[in-house]
Amino acid sequence: MKKKGKIINFVLIFALITIMFPIQKNDITAIQSTIDYKVKPMALTDSESIIITHDDNFSSYPLISGDGSALTPYRIENLNITSAINETAIKIHHTTKHFIIKNCYLRTLKRGIDIFNVTQGTAQIVDNIIEGIQIDGGGIKIISTNSTFIANNTIINPEHGPMAIYFTGIYLSQAHHTFVFNNTANDAEGYSVLFYLYGYESDFLTIANNTGPNLYQGFKLWFCSNAAIANNTFSTMGIGIEFDICPDSMIDNNYIESSGMAISIYYSPSNITNNIIFYSGIRIWESDPTVYRLYKVENNKINNKDYSFFVDIPDLIIDQGTYAQIFLYNCHNALIENLEFNIPTLDIFAVACNFLNITNNVFDCESYNQYGIKDIYLRLCQNASISYNYHHLSGDALYLDISHNCSFSHNIVYDIGGDGVRLHYSNSTEISYNLFQDFGASVNIDYESYHNVIHHNTFWNSPARDDCSLNIWYDINTMEGNYWWDYSGSGNYTIPGSAKANDTYPLGTPPVPIIVEFQQNLNYTLILLLIPLIVVIPYIRKRKK
Repeated sequence: MKKKGKIINFVLIFALITIMFPIQKNDITAIQSTIDYKVKPMALTDSESIIITHDDNFSSYPLISGDGSALTPYRIENLNITSAINETAIKIHHTTKHFIIKNCYLRTLKRGIDIFNVTQGTAQIVDNIIEGIQIDGGGIKIISTNSTFIANNTIINPEHGPMAIYFTGIYLSQAHHTFVFNNTANDAEGYSVLFYLYGYESDFLTIANNTGPNLYQGFKLWFCSNAAIANNTFSTMGIGIEFDICPDSMIDNNYIESSGMAISIYYSPSNITNNIIFYSGIRIWESDPTVYRLYKVENNKINNKDYSFFVDIPDLIIDQGTYAQIFLYNCHNALIENLEFNIPTLDIFAVACNFLNITNNVFDCESYNQYGIKDIYLRLCQNASISYNYHHLSGDALYLDISHNCSFSHNIVYDIGGDGVRLHYSNSTEISYNLFQDFGASVNIDYESYHNVIHHNTFWNSPARDDCSLNIWYDINTMEGNYWWDYSGSGNYTIPGSAKANDTYPLGTPPVPIIVEFQQNLNYTLILLLIPLIVVIPYIRKRKK
């Protein structure tokens, strides 16, 4: 009997383990880089920091060779500049001579190379290693200097002092026609504070064939027109490539792993083509929606699925195929149904599209809310119908932005990281017969959103909020409201928010059944429970004999 009791105890313990730790689904695995990023300095000569503020300073350093001409530039080469007290290793300001910084190892407090106001086309920075910056600073800084060549450098930040917040690998400001090629930036494992490249007011940049396996953010360009970003490979915690007012540019054939947003575009009509993305997606934002017609967005893949960009196509039917994201502008009467979205990104983004029908889709991202994540984002849309969809482990299920006369009905919104329905300057939407369970704000009505009607929903452990007036939280025809898991059982139910709204007719039973805990794992849990029983039962019978 003692052994039999042990066996039964084992069965019970095994059953508990299978319930508490359900089997995980397999995810797509991105190709991992095999490049060795360890620093391997060649034979170098120790040197103090080099500070040059005019042409005559070059000749004052015996370790610098050359004469500053185009054919024989000054060579700052094969030097080890390591200092625990100096802020910058090499600083060159206000020069007209040609120079090259090559094959140097640079390790100081704040910055590796600082170039300011030197004559166009005179600077080359190649084959250097910059690492260990202790306080906020960067690897290479170029200001008011055009046509600089930056290639084959390695920027590593394995140390972070107590003052370090972000570290910029390459910083460009008013540095037009700069060529950034074949560089490597790598943050320390577990830190991820390295910002690969920041460009400001620098037109005609070429950023190609660069790598970065462990970054906080990739490339951010601001007021940089006619940029070309191509053939780069990197992974980031934040945004991979960000454009802000960078028109007539190109993002082509990049490989990006990002847990934030892989490509984020603001006011920058450009070509976005042939990119391979894992774990996140693409966001394109224009305040004037007609500008979307100036974009070329083709052949981009996200977790081996398609990013689809539809403009001016009426009566679309999208009911098959593999789509990671769908963007629509001016596509009236579109039908999107029977699709599965499982990447934490902006899944369906529709602008100025009337009479959309989004139904019977699954949004199950297997990841909670991240920056800018929304299952469905409708902007400037009228009369959209969103129904019979399933939302789980994502951000906002539906965000209505200046979108009116829509309906959200018969949807299941369960355990997400954002809002169930967020109304922003959106009027006359009906929200009915939905399940909102186990997350923050189920229905969140922002300021300036009027005449919305919310009724016959089940709110289970998921509060609502109303910060605008004239919204009705019951059906005016049946005089029936919503089911609230924390309703006291008598009187009105008060909705949190500055509107001080009430559900005058709260329901006593859920109109939409709640999801039972662990129900989704029940089938394979039962199977796992049967395995030890199959082994144990014959053993017990044998012992009885």
